[in-house]
Amino acid sequence: MDLVLLIDIFNDVFGITLPVFAIILVLRRTPSQHVRVYSRMLIASCILDIIYTITNIVSMITLIFAERKVFFIIRNQYLWPYHLAWTCALLAHLYCIFVSIILIPIQFMYRYKVVTSTTTSYTVLALLYYRHLCGNASYSTAIYVSNHC
Repeated sequence: MDLVLLIDIFNDVFGITLPVFAIILVLRRTPSQHVRVYSRMLIASCILDIIYTITNIVSMITLIFAERKVFFIIRNQYLWPYHLAWTCALLAHLYCIFVSIILIPIQFMYRYKVVTSTTTSYTVLALLYYRHLCGNASYSTAIYVSNHC
C-alpha cells in the first residue's frame, strides 16, 4: 500500500474514534456545573471533527503547493468519472475547512457570553453557528455557480 494512504487511514481512524471518545467523556464525566457550560462547545467541535474526517475519507484530498499555487488532488479513484460527485466532495471538504476556521472565534464569543451573562442558553451558540454557516454556504454556492455557469 501507498505510505500516504496508510497515514490517511491511520489519521481517519483516530479522527473518528477520539472525538467520539471525547463526546462520551464530556457527557458522562463532566463534574462541575461551570465546566458543563463549555461542554456544548466541545461537543460541537467534536462533531465538526467527525464530519471533517468523513469528508476526508470520501474525497481523499491531498494539497500540493507548487508554483505559488495550491492544487487540490482528489485521490479517490471512484469519484474521477463523476464530475458532480468530486465537485460536491471538494466543496464539502472546503466547507468543513471554513467552518473549522470560523469555529475558533465562535468559541471565544461563546465563552465571553457565558462569562458576562448570568443565564446562557444554547440559542446563543446556535445563532452564532447559523450566522457563520449561512455566510459560508452562500460563498461556496457562489464559487460553484461562477465556475459552472
